[in-house]
Amino acid sequence: MSDVFSEIEGNAGLIDLLRRNIAAGTLAHAYTLEGPDGSGKTTLAFAIAAAVAGPEFAKKVQSGKSADVRLLAPENGRKSVSVDDIRAVKADAAMTPNELDCRFYIFDDAQNMSAAAQNTLLKILEEPPEGVYFLLLCTSAAGLLPTVRSRAPVLRMEQLGDDVIRSYLLKNSRKAKSVPEEELSLAVRMSHGTIGAALSALSPKSLAGEESDMRLVGDIIAALRRLSDPEASPDARTGLYSLSQKLPSERLALTALLEKARLAARDLLAARLTENAGGKFRALFYPTPEAALEAAGTISAPTLSHTLDIFEETIQSLSMNVNVYAAETAMLTSMISA
Repeated sequence: MSDVFSEIEGNAGLIDLLRRNIAAGTLAHAYTLEGPDGSGKTTLAFAIAAAVAGPEFAKKVQSGKSADVRLLAPENGRKSVSVDDIRAVKADAAMTPNELDCRFYIFDDAQNMSAAAQNTLLKILEEPPEGVYFLLLCTSAAGLLPTVRSRAPVLRMEQLGDDVIRSYLLKNSRKAKSVPEEELSLAVRMSHGTIGAALSALSPKSLAGEESDMRLVGDIIAALRRLSDPEASPDARTGLYSLSQKLPSERLALTALLEKARLAARDLLAARLTENAGGKFRALFYPTPEAALEAAGTISAPTLSHTLDIFEETIQSLSMNVNVYAAETAMLTSMISA
């Protein structure tokens, strides 16, 4: 078998499992590939299809030029593929492959499919045609119905270490080789373990936005730290509310900011919980566990845990189209009462 998995960074255990199953002919007819955007799910999906297709067609499959390997992505502004799209897949799957001995259907953003669409897909997964495979790409498999997950086992993409991300960037990105060290380090830190996010973060606009977001997250944590001080003045509450003037008014921008705030809160909580054990954990927002512990100041673990929940709940509210101003106000009010 040609090395179709060579473009996948990390994920050695997962790739080894897939290699063995493909070689033994025991590959399941459906899998859910779970991982954040930029983690390599699509690249892995096409690599799986190429490995099954065999050396003769591997290159064609991986370049996206095989009619027997289809990537189904939302179109015309929709969030996901529709029921009609899946019905068309069912009809197509019953046809004889064009050139391969198999067919692959790769569903992007599968977690956004409606319950009706998922149930329509489930009927195909329960009785799949011979030689037909389905790969569901998800940022979170929790968005899939349990019945779908039972038919498409979840394979989770590995979060890559900062050293792997840095090495990849310096080897494959001209931009990474030319930016100052502090900008490269920022891109690595903000990648959160994914190659795609690291590459995106290297653009001047992204770097400027990341730096602005990081400062604002720092302001939020500092305000929370002042509020947690037993001798805090009444002005501490006002200080937290005053941050509302700095928060983005656009839904996607606020969500992106809160994703970073969530990572910061996670680091602070981990630092507090491991404080007596040398603070050994992988920091996702702060450069080191020590920096996270210093930033935590006097904030207690219960307060940090509650704050983490607040950020996650606000992100969820924004995804459900709750009014942005109302979501911001509810978040800050909850933080003050934490």
